[in-house]
Amino acid sequence: MKPARLGCCLALLVPLAACASNTRLYPQPYIANGTTIVASPVDVAAFKTRTLHAPPSAELQGLAESYISRAVPHPSSVKFQSEFESVGKSTAVCGLVTYRDKYGAMTGWRPFFVEFTRKPGKGTEPGPIYDPEDELAKLCGPGAMTPQG
Repeated sequence: MKPARLGCCLALLVPLAACASNTRLYPQPYIANGTTIVASPVDVAAFKTRTLHAPPSAELQGLAESYISRAVPHPSSVKFQSEFESVGKSTAVCGLVTYRDKYGAMTGWRPFFVEFTRKPGKGTEPGPIYDPEDELAKLCGPGAMTPQG
C-alpha cells in the first residue's frame, strides 16, 4: 500500500476509534493568571471529601499535559510540577505549570487544571456562568498549589 493511501486510511480510522468508546470525556483545560487560590469554607470542606491520587494516573496525566501544552505559545518549553488527580462529581488533573510566553520569557509557576466531564461545553450551557477561578478552587483545593522550589 502506498504511504499516501495508508495515511488516508489511518486518518479515517482515528475518529472511528473514538466513537467505539461508550464513555466520552470532554476536557476543560484552564491555566490561572496568578498563583493565589482563595476558596470559601464550603469549597474547603467539599475539597476535603474528594479522593486524591498523587501522581495522577499516567493516562489522565498525559492527556492533561497534552491539552495544557497545546494552549501555550511555546509547547516545547512547558514544565509541570505538583500534579495530582482530584475525583468528585468529575475528574480533574491539577498542578503547576511554567512555560515561555509569546515574548520568549518564562512565566512564573501558575496553577492549572484539566477537568474531564461527561458534558460538552460546561461553560456554554444555560445556568450559572462558568468561572474558571472558582472551579480551580473547587477542583484543586486551597493551598494545594504551592511551587516546590
